[in-house]
Amino acid sequence: MLRKRTDAGLKISLLCAILVPLAYVWYFLVARITPWWSDPGEWLKYTNAIEAVLIKHLGINSPQHEAMLYTMWDQGVFQYPPIFFMILLPLRFLLGPLQALKVLGSMLLALQPVPIYFLTKKITSSRFSGLLAAYATSLLPINIEMLGWGGYPNLLGFLLLSTNIFFVVSAMVESKPRNICLMLLTSILIPLSHHLTSGVFLGTLLLWMLLLIILGETKKVKYLFYNFITALSTLFLYRALLANPSQFVLFNEAAYYSLRVNFLEAILWAFKVPAVLIMTLIIASYVALRSNEILKREHQTLLLAWITFPIIATQFYIFNIAIDFNRVFFFMLQPIPLLIALPPSLIRNVNWPDGDFLRSQLKWFLSRKFLSAIPIAFLSIITVISVFLMGMITVANVAGWYSSQDPYGDYEKVAALDWIKHNTPLSSVFIADEYMGRWIEGYACRRTLLYMEPRFLFIKGQLERYYIASSILLGNREIRNCYLRVLDQAPHNMNYTPIICFWSKGEYKETLYINESLLLKRLENVSLGRLAVESSIHAETGRIETHYVNASHKDKSLLMKKVISVDGYGVNITYEGPPKNFTVHVYVSPKRTVGLMEVYGKRAVIYTDLGRVFVESDAKKIECEERRIKLCSEGGDLKIQIFMENPVRNQLNRTLVFELSELIKENGVTHIALPRVSLSKLESLPEYHHLLNKFQVAYVNNKVIILEVGKSED
Repeated sequence: MLRKRTDAGLKISLLCAILVPLAYVWYFLVARITPWWSDPGEWLKYTNAIEAVLIKHLGINSPQHEAMLYTMWDQGVFQYPPIFFMILLPLRFLLGPLQALKVLGSMLLALQPVPIYFLTKKITSSRFSGLLAAYATSLLPINIEMLGWGGYPNLLGFLLLSTNIFFVVSAMVESKPRNICLMLLTSILIPLSHHLTSGVFLGTLLLWMLLLIILGETKKVKYLFYNFITALSTLFLYRALLANPSQFVLFNEAAYYSLRVNFLEAILWAFKVPAVLIMTLIIASYVALRSNEILKREHQTLLLAWITFPIIATQFYIFNIAIDFNRVFFFMLQPIPLLIALPPSLIRNVNWPDGDFLRSQLKWFLSRKFLSAIPIAFLSIITVISVFLMGMITVANVAGWYSSQDPYGDYEKVAALDWIKHNTPLSSVFIADEYMGRWIEGYACRRTLLYMEPRFLFIKGQLERYYIASSILLGNREIRNCYLRVLDQAPHNMNYTPIICFWSKGEYKETLYINESLLLKRLENVSLGRLAVESSIHAETGRIETHYVNASHKDKSLLMKKVISVDGYGVNITYEGPPKNFTVHVYVSPKRTVGLMEVYGKRAVIYTDLGRVFVESDAKKIECEERRIKLCSEGGDLKIQIFMENPVRNQLNRTLVFELSELIKENGVTHIALPRVSLSKLESLPEYHHLLNKFQVAYVNNKVIILEVGKSED
């Protein structure tokens, strides 16, 4: 009777480890229409494409399904492993796309404790240790973070990886056909679920095999070998049959510099609280010292390989593989709950000897071992409770942070997406940042040129589309060479033009811009009439000319001319025929960190996170004030030269010139989606104001502005 009650209590406890995080996450999700962040929109796009392919193979063609494939650009439908999308597809039909995403993502999080419980129980022969590991996993902060950024396929990979390892360990204990079949089945599913999981899984198996061979445990290696060959063969067949040729970019220069792992920073971020990290390190040290008493050799090597390989893999950038290695590093956190739960099993598994006086000394020794294990077992329990509570705090933090970072809101975003879905042609092409753009592709099924950070672009064609999107969003005209990029917004926004970007660590990084608001006021006062600004680009000479004219005169008499040109690694800006006593303000971009600004004669030096930036001018007076440089001229032409110390170049071997109207025509752009930042007036981010002045608004709500490119205010 007692055993039955104990078994029932354990089952209820395990069920609570699943249901408590599920209910707690839904406490925050239920108030939202969409899941957190933008990645789920990407998953909808892939799911739509798979649906379209399946429907097409049934001989059914519809404009809606053609639009689903149209959003993929030239990317293969199965470039991303399809298991997650195959699960999402029927859920989408049952629940709708947004609810399906929330349900599936939260379920994948909630199920994480199940395989970890059985694995820990199998290794330690202790159900209590299994429960500790389950509760440490149920709200493991890194899993919560994955749910927050939309890493649902990553969570699926985690679930399959730990499940597979459980069946491997089971097969080593009992070589039953059931264990071996389930082991091989999960090894087939892993390559079809998530690429990073596949890489970490195969690497962990290889390292585990190597460690077992070194320790002479060769009998156990055959199961790992079968597992490895099955997974590798599945990965090869999947890529050869469904995703060939590969469209993945394995070397992203921006990722090479910015997505390497800072181990101290990453580990502190993952554990959230230093005290939890310290307790975990104490437990790990204890387990290492008494590993032979706690674990069998095959289990020792499993933990070592599982924790170590993701750390080793983060150094693959030395082989010119540049991906998001932080996500690789986080795989080493998956077995940490198992590690934390090991010490209590030492108490459970102490073998007390029988007999009397002859074995009293051994009995005393074992009792001392038992007593010494109590404090560390108690520390394990405290650590599990701390991780669980920290996970609850992390859920709240994730909900607040991702909601605050989304400039489009939740209800407003869905309202705009519904408008797009029902009021724009299926062949429409949008430009939007990733926060809105991925949802336009996935939910509204409209092709989108995404404006997002280059370091996160790992599919061929994405970087080229990023340049098109950024050119249109940030300027009417652009000059680009191997050192820098200049975006000019004249005549529609003279307060943010030109934008000067220098090539640094794999991307053009916005560094400076010029605000001419005071200059325009000065020109208006001088002209005693209506001021107009006309701008043009000269492709043959690679320069942009801006004319400031008196529009009150029939002949539009010229008041001043500005010429922007690129000379190697520097930008030259000349104001010809300006009025007397005028000022030009050069601002440091909000995206840059400034340490110091100094003036030496005719040169201002700005110490930024990119390095030293120089602004040279023949202005009468140069002043530094907060994040801007004031160039004061008393009259005559004003010349400005801007360049970086030790400029870095990319592989571009010519100067490129672009104009907004031509880019829009060449790429068939029909709409632009922008965030709205003010309720009192129609206003977006400062760098987008030229678009509001140029194009008509097709739709607007409290958070979203959609411009119709075909209708211009010009």
